[in-house]
Amino acid sequence: MFLGFNKSETKFVLAILLIIMATTLLNLRISYRKSRDAQRKNDVRAIHDALQAYNNEFGSYPISTSDGLILACDPIITETTIIEYKPCQWYEDGLFNPFKKDAEPYLARILGDPRQGQGRSYFYISTGKHFQILASLESEKEAEFSFSIKARNLPCGKYICNFGRSDSEKTPLDKSLLTYENELRILEEERLKIIYGK
Repeated sequence: MFLGFNKSETKFVLAILLIIMATTLLNLRISYRKSRDAQRKNDVRAIHDALQAYNNEFGSYPISTSDGLILACDPIITETTIIEYKPCQWYEDGLFNPFKKDAEPYLARILGDPRQGQGRSYFYISTGKHFQILASLESEKEAEFSFSIKARNLPCGKYICNFGRSDSEKTPLDKSLLTYENELRILEEERLKIIYGK
């Protein structure tokens, strides 16, 4: 007898407690995953808004590095010209106007994935004219999860990007910016042929 229970009753109570514990742990893991995915969506929106503010001031978006970083930090500048930028590191650097030192930064710290230290990262692509900021959501059940973005097979750290935002609703996320800009160029050439009859 243990606390007034016989052996079979004790086993039954322990089984119930184990089921409750397992269910609680599973729900807790799901809750944490949803929280991290919500944070990723908010981060991407904040970075998107900061890049829009940058574009409003400079007339273009910061270009990207081949490994998906924003190329807009630690500028080497003369009085009126920026000679060179260094890649911004997620979670470390801010996005600001180097010619207005006292101005409010576009983003005091460029946000990084909540699991940055565990192989997850955001991925930025920009030609200066358009941009895409991508992330990897942990759950395919999220409404914003995109199989078409995932099909591009872009690296968000050790994971594949499957969510993102672009500079406008017209700029697609399911194809490269070079492909999109080439399509726009062809459409413009066709439009001009119609107008000028050439």
